[in-house]
Amino acid sequence: MQGVLPELLQQVERLVGCSVDAPLTPRNRLVRMFFETHEADVLCPAVHSPRRDTIASFVSFYKGQACLVTRSDRAHDIKDAQGLLSQGALSGAIVGTFSFGPVYDELVRALSLQRRITVVRDNSTALRMVEARRVDFTLLNAFSVQGEAAERSVESYETFRLTPLSDLPMFDGGAYISRHTRSQAEQRRLISAFEALREEGHVMRSLRRHYPMVALLKEFGVSSLPPLRSAGRASG
Repeated sequence: MQGVLPELLQQVERLVGCSVDAPLTPRNRLVRMFFETHEADVLCPAVHSPRRDTIASFVSFYKGQACLVTRSDRAHDIKDAQGLLSQGALSGAIVGTFSFGPVYDELVRALSLQRRITVVRDNSTALRMVEARRVDFTLLNAFSVQGEAAERSVESYETFRLTPLSDLPMFDGGAYISRHTRSQAEQRRLISAFEALREEGHVMRSLRRHYPMVALLKEFGVSSLPPLRSAGRASG
């Protein structure tokens, strides 16, 4: 397997000194296995949510932004969540297992009260509905859109217009380590290993190998990327 996650898990194996079993699992099932049935030790990638902190420990990799995702050939002037809420004629598809933080959750609840959203199981379903004009929008991050385009679930990343909503705070992207499946000592080893992925620069190097610049800039909400650090644990 190739990609960001396989590369990072190889580094985790090196750091903790044991093999990591990571079978291909649908995302909605994996979320249930991790948070509900406690059959998984790690959930990665993941977005930090305060309501999940009693269940698992979070290791942050980077700050990212969620976007309003529409067809690129559809013009709109929506710049914030309030602007989206005011456009009552627009309908959306929202991935039920996703959260980009408390403000995002409130936005989704408000859209639901307006009866404007369909809750779907995964990113590909939401994006295909937008692509086919069955709905007008979804809410996702750039990496999710690029990932589905790379898997050929949708035509291309360029099919979509990604608009950051100014009143949605940046989210923390990273990994969750379960508090239920391993001993405290094993949890600490896993947390240390995932922290090392960030501090030694493995996360950024892998992301920049596998994602095009347009998706990286949109995900991080920046106009340019800083130089990569050399491998090795950061000092200080």
